[in-house]
Amino acid sequence: MTVKIATKFTLLVAGLAALCVVPLFVSDPTIIHILIYTFFFAYFAAAWNIVGSYAGQPSLGHAIFFGIGGYTSSILFINYGISPWIGMFLGAILAALAALALGFPTFRVRGPFFAFITLAFTLLMSLLFVYFHDYTGGATGLPVPLKGDAPHLFQFNSKLPYYYTILAFFCVIVYVTYRLEKSKFGYYLLAIREDEDAAASVGVHVFKYKLMAAALSGFFTAFLGTFYTQYTRFIDPNEAFGLWRTFQPMLISVLGGPGLWGPLVGAAILTPINESIIMFFGGRYATVGMMLYGLVVMLIMLFMPSGIVGVLKRVYTHFRS
Repeated sequence: MTVKIATKFTLLVAGLAALCVVPLFVSDPTIIHILIYTFFFAYFAAAWNIVGSYAGQPSLGHAIFFGIGGYTSSILFINYGISPWIGMFLGAILAALAALALGFPTFRVRGPFFAFITLAFTLLMSLLFVYFHDYTGGATGLPVPLKGDAPHLFQFNSKLPYYYTILAFFCVIVYVTYRLEKSKFGYYLLAIREDEDAAASVGVHVFKYKLMAAALSGFFTAFLGTFYTQYTRFIDPNEAFGLWRTFQPMLISVLGGPGLWGPLVGAAILTPINESIIMFFGGRYATVGMMLYGLVVMLIMLFMPSGIVGVLKRVYTHFRS
């Protein structure tokens, strides 16, 4: 067992070292951009997994937490000069509180009703941020002022620092997910996912642990909103709360499969394809990416319900035996 753990640790360190070194030998900013967005969506799906996969609550409201994180840090930076690094944590706290507020009414229902209600709240948030245009910029959005190469303000002149930042974010969410899997909290969530009534019958406080999972998931999702805003230097209600943003983490998670590495596998497959379509054919073909996402997810649900990672695990077990 010790040798097995040591082997896994060695492979993990080697993989992380390779990810840190590879961009140094890549001069094409397009490739760096695709790598950034790959880890961006892998992080998004991993944060969604905490409540969507582990707790078994198919949330369509994570765009709310994403938008809260992006808008909070941007408004504080634009109006009060507060560094986005600080605003990022304030936005995460607000997102966790919003997750608790959203969870109180929605966790009373199950299955598709829960998904529909969280989607309705997402659309409501989009309308609210358009209405309060004096603070949010309305439908036109908020441009983030460019201060040059200012690391203390989360702004860089090249894409490379953004790559290492999102890679660090992804490592954090992977560690959080790993610790969650090995904790009693994680086991409680898995029990809730399999059968809420059975979990409650053996003493698991179902409502409380679902709320905790939602708060934790919302907290980490908000970080991504700040990263996106600083990377693109712009945010508007459509980018923050749009349907595309709502379905992205769930689709990537379904493709890759639940667990620790499913989000990365799903993002590594879908993101390069989607970003390449947009880059080479223009934004008017962005809907092609959405159609591709939908087609892939339908095929996965029909033929590989456990995702690509589940298939790879079965293949590995077969050849090992």
